[in-house]
Formats: sequence, C-alpha cells, structure tokens
Amino acid sequence: MCGRNLAGEIPHPIEGVYHLHNGYQSETLELRNGHFRYWFWTDAGARRGHLPLEGTYSINGSTLILNRDDILLGNQRIFHPLKGMDALWRPEAFELWLSKGTINTYGVIVRVPRPPDDLSNLCLPIPPEVCDALRNK
Repeated sequence: MCGRNLAGEIPHPIEGVYHLHNGYQSETLELRNGHFRYWFWTDAGARRGHLPLEGTYSINGSTLILNRDDILLGNQRIFHPLKGMDALWRPEAFELWLSKGTINTYGVIVRVPRPPDDLSNLCLPIPPEVCDALRNK
C-alpha cells in the first residue's frame, strides 16, 4: 500500500493492472507481489525492444519506483486518484494536474477494473468510466 493521501485516508493497495491507450501511445503496467511487467507502444517510432519489461518495484510514500533504468517514460509514478479512479502519474503530468487541473493523457495510467486476458495487446479497450472521466476534464 502507499502511504496516506493528502486527506489522511489510506489509499487502496497499489497492486493491479494500470493501462491507457490514447490513440497515439499505449502503456500497460502490471504490479503483483513486488514485481512488475510493463508494456509500451508509441506511433512515434521509439524502439520497444523485448516486451514486457520485467523487474521489481518499491514504494516511497506515494511514489512507485520501477527498479529498472531503461523505461522510456521514466521509472517513477505517483499513486494518486483521478476522478475517483486509482491512477499512476508521471511526475510532470501530476504537477500539471495539481497546478492547472489539466489531464495529460501521455502521463497517466488508470487501474482497469479487472485484468485483461491479454496484457500484451497494446490496444486494450479503455473502460467507459475512464473515457468519461478524461472527456469531462
């Protein structure tokens, strides 16, 4: 579990599957028992190499640290809800959300309600409640 949030509430356990596909990039992260699996795709042509990337993770307060240094979007995410959904934010996207209330769909992934059957599918459907939350910025 992550530490207490700003309101002093204890957040949900961080384990689960987080995903977002915005049409131009797809990011999926599975967290289980201190280990992670990570998939990433972009239409910008960045080399993906062998996927999924795997390793261990650690937690420092509300910051998740993926214990690898070869993750294209960086190895740190901040656990903080997005409109009632569990979400992991890249630090700069979280700052934008806090300072301007703007959602950077390249910098947040949300917990999917149930793990998909095929995590390697880089075009996983996005749950309707996630689409609604992102549309109603």
